[in-house]
Amino acid sequence: KKKIRKPKKRAPVKRSNDVLSSHFGDDLYIQDGETGKTVNVSELIRNYKNLTEVSDLHYVYETYRDPSSPLHDPKKAAKVLERMSAMGDVHSYVLKGVALFNEGKEKEALPYLKKGIEVNDSDANYYYGLYLNHQKDYKNALVYYEKASAQGEPSGSFNAFILYFQTDEVKDPKKAQYYLNQAFNQGHPKAAAFVLEGNLLNPIDHIDEDMAILGLDWDVKHKRDRLLFK
Repeated sequence: KKKIRKPKKRAPVKRSNDVLSSHFGDDLYIQDGETGKTVNVSELIRNYKNLTEVSDLHYVYETYRDPSSPLHDPKKAAKVLERMSAMGDVHSYVLKGVALFNEGKEKEALPYLKKGIEVNDSDANYYYGLYLNHQKDYKNALVYYEKASAQGEPSGSFNAFILYFQTDEVKDPKKAQYYLNQAFNQGHPKAAAFVLEGNLLNPIDHIDEDMAILGLDWDVKHKRDRLLFK
């Protein structure tokens, strides 16, 4: 029986595709995943006390947060996050809420997540939906999963699919199929395994040949890649 996915220490950052670049001399650089800009994060750390832009603090935070970073330090990351929050950056509140949620402190996380919900933050919507899901408030969980899905959050789409597919209280085959396909198109790693069957071999609601073909293409490529890299 399929279960709702609770993320394993999900990387709770907007710029989740920021990547640490190479060293030049003794300095470490980070590449902004949205703009492509390369930032000397070592210089930012040297001038940390004088930083006034949340975006600069975010680069420092991400450098300390990223487990692959040579400067990985969760305690320092937490301090940077506190500073961003104190500057009134709403998403920093959300990041703190997500961190608490993933530590199992769901009720402590709620005030921080609710701040993000006020500005329709996608991470806040997803995690608040997950909280409601854990409380078995499935109807309201779906409200927030669907909001997150509309903002491009694959896990919001996938969890909406699971609830609509298997939970009697909210079961809806048409919506289940829609959110399965959304999750697949958004790149959720588990969705691909269901797409061919759910759209053609054993349709959840109706046959969708186009989505079935995409699922078949993924399946063929996935199996071929496994054979090539054995």
